[in-house]
Amino acid sequence: MILTVSKHVNARIGSPSMDSPKPRFLSPGDKVNVISRVLGDSWDGNCEWVLTDLNELHTSSAFHLTESFLKEVPYYAENPKGSPLFNELGISKLWEWASSKGKGLKVGIIDSGIVGTHPSLVGKKVVELNPSSSLDPKNDLHGTTMACIIAGMDFEKQEIGVAPMVDMIYSYKIDLKNIRNLKVDDLLIALNAMDNENVQIINMSFSVRNNHLFSQFDEGRKVQEKINDMCSKGCLFVCSAGNRPPERRPFKIFPACYDGVISITGYDNDKIHLNSSSCYWNGVDIAMTVQDYFLNSPHSNGTSSGAAIISGCLACAYNNILSPKTSSIKNILKLLTPLSASDSNIRIPKFEINQFIHLLNIQS
Repeated sequence: MILTVSKHVNARIGSPSMDSPKPRFLSPGDKVNVISRVLGDSWDGNCEWVLTDLNELHTSSAFHLTESFLKEVPYYAENPKGSPLFNELGISKLWEWASSKGKGLKVGIIDSGIVGTHPSLVGKKVVELNPSSSLDPKNDLHGTTMACIIAGMDFEKQEIGVAPMVDMIYSYKIDLKNIRNLKVDDLLIALNAMDNENVQIINMSFSVRNNHLFSQFDEGRKVQEKINDMCSKGCLFVCSAGNRPPERRPFKIFPACYDGVISITGYDNDKIHLNSSSCYWNGVDIAMTVQDYFLNSPHSNGTSSGAAIISGCLACAYNNILSPKTSSIKNILKLLTPLSASDSNIRIPKFEINQFIHLLNIQS
């Protein structure tokens, strides 16, 4: 596609890299033939680049971007070798279909906390909703990893999150080391804080077995009512089902089993069976891989990272999901190809991006 240069610009030499033997200097009015868009490091606050038919990369801010260009020219991420699941899951296909990659969306993370200065989160606004928390900041790694899987960009390590254009992340810190003692009031306060900020997707990569959380009890009913209210406003909840060996696997886990929450279990590396160390029950919404999303990064596997991957996918697709969003997305997930469990008759749909996009395209 032909684009017109709007300001002086050099061809890019750096990250992302290019193979042009004689990179050009372009002036306003020059024309170039662009074959794809590239997500790379930031230059003057812009991390989107265009690749020409001469293997030149130029910052997209130097061009007049037509509506047809924004709709038709696909993206790819430059060498996401630090995120091996990026290519395996086909996330670039999701970007081609939903080009926003989460831009303008507010994502909430209820977890151990987020280190906003992490290299993958530089340039994003990370808002702590309970900054006076007395919890040790040294324990923030789990929440930080979830934030990076959802929206991170670290080009030095070549680690790319699922929805890297998300720039507003809200963090509510809870004590994951003593999660079994999670109080209903703590969860309600976290949800209220997210609601006050009009957060559109909330990731909860934790699980707890607590009888007070059952909705037949007054405390649990308050949580369910709060989730129902936020779902009616378009908020999507994503929660991990937990990781436990079969002999210690409980029947149901919170918050994953609340109505309105999109619950995530895991599937094995064979991609045929549910993972024996992941929790699941009849009614769990979707199975995601339990492999590491990042290389050599703690906490980037299991159902926790599976939930973060799904949160990132939903951030990319959010504007394409019909209202009411929670019921629409749950109905779509039910149509995905199911996987079976080796130790029970339970069958749970497997998340697959091509099939997911197809179903979103034909939603009524």
